[in-house]
Amino acid sequence: MNKSTTFTLIALTMLLALSACNLPRKETEPIQPEGPNAIQTAAALTVEAFANQREESATPEAGETAASPTEAPPTETPQSTAPSSTPSSSSEKICDKAVFVTDVTVPDGTEFEPGEDFKKTWRLKNDGTCTWSTSYALVFSDGNAMNGPVSVSMPETVAPGETVDLSVNLTAPSKADTYRGNWRLRNASGAVFGIGAQADKSFYVEIVVDSPIFAVISATTLVDQKTFTGACPHEFTFEADIKVTGEGKVTYHWERSDGGSSAEKSLEFDEAGTKTVSTTWQFGGAGNTYNNYWIRLYVNEPNHQYFPKAVFTLNCNP
Repeated sequence: MNKSTTFTLIALTMLLALSACNLPRKETEPIQPEGPNAIQTAAALTVEAFANQREESATPEAGETAASPTEAPPTETPQSTAPSSTPSSSSEKICDKAVFVTDVTVPDGTEFEPGEDFKKTWRLKNDGTCTWSTSYALVFSDGNAMNGPVSVSMPETVAPGETVDLSVNLTAPSKADTYRGNWRLRNASGAVFGIGAQADKSFYVEIVVDSPIFAVISATTLVDQKTFTGACPHEFTFEADIKVTGEGKVTYHWERSDGGSSAEKSLEFDEAGTKTVSTTWQFGGAGNTYNNYWIRLYVNEPNHQYFPKAVFTLNCNP
């Protein structure tokens, strides 16, 4: 046996050993090659069978999908942990912004008489980044002004984080009801701001005006001349300012020091306030003097009450 034949047999033996476990078994006997090149032909067939077995093992079964050799296996995209460059709105600071701290005076729902004067004071905190100078002001926004001013200057400089008490003088309306007035702040440039997340809300004063018993609370009579000297008879003029607590009807008459009186009269009020009534009295004889004469107003309804007199003197020439 020559060297070439020996090498071929060794190679064939090794290939058969490697493929023995992988080649499928057939029930029929394989056709054995014959002829002078039988050994080489067998070796070639064995190599071909081994290659086919490798291809079959790499072919996916039905229902499976082979991964493309050009595609990388899927990987999970990591979530970014870098902080956002855009700040949230809750962390943004506003130049001019206030925070309501407390009602120093006149808590909501405080009751007042019609026309009663009072002072409202709020405590506010500077929650912005800008200092409130004395060029800033407390300003009326809307609602019921309650006879208050249009604006009140900031009483002192208020740095961010500091608090200030702001006051305004007000008057309770004349009719019984619940009243609310809204107020804000104004900066040195004239821009109006307030409280709330966006500094666009008002702080306010809210009161209740009582519905009192209808009554006349004053009716003082005045005379045009406390002393007159001259020709008689002379006519004096008298006036009385009747002030009431609310809506209603007043009945009254005048009484004089000589025993005389006027007919009863009436006066209607639509709200709390004051109305003026008047009368005249002409008398006197030549050469006579009338000292400490008087006239006064008597209110029948609703008071049943006399009010102060107007005292005067008349000196008649002969």
